Amino acid sequence: MTLAAARSQSTDPLRLREQTLDLARAMADAGKRLALALEEKERLSRLLDAVLENLDAGVALCTAEGKVLAANRAATQLGVVSDGVDGPRRLHPAVAAHAPEDPAPMHPQGVNGPAWIVRTRPIDFSGSSDATLAVVTDVTALVELERRERRRSRFEAAGRM
Repeated sequence: MTLAAARSQSTDPLRLREQTLDLARAMADAGKRLALALEEKERLSRLLDAVLENLDAGVALCTAEGKVLAANRAATQLGVVSDGVDGPRRLHPAVAAHAPEDPAPMHPQGVNGPAWIVRTRPIDFSGSSDATLAVVTDVTALVELERRERRRSRFEAAGRM
């Protein structure tokens, strides 16, 4: 094909109309795919929110300074995060100071208060900021059960003597 023939073909109004319609169809298809992807993302986001809100464990995402970025209802109910009435919501100081490798239950309010198992993990938001994910499980009932079992065992041992 010669250059003159190519130019005349590319400027042909019918050819331009067909190309325009093809592009319009391609854009409409891309728009539909994008809308479906957005709808799926929103569905998964609602699902994840529902799962987090229905966990018994407190889950909190915090900055390195202890400012809470996000937390589920259990985190607030357990006292893992402050309610934010007198400033930004903050992570409980005992949780913030918790060593990630320590598996022992902690007593944030003393031995007669609740017992928590705390798991923390650093989270990197694509290099934009570092944060910590804290998952706190209330094991107060389990610790109390263990205490009662130890006490019962001591009484049994004393009875045998």
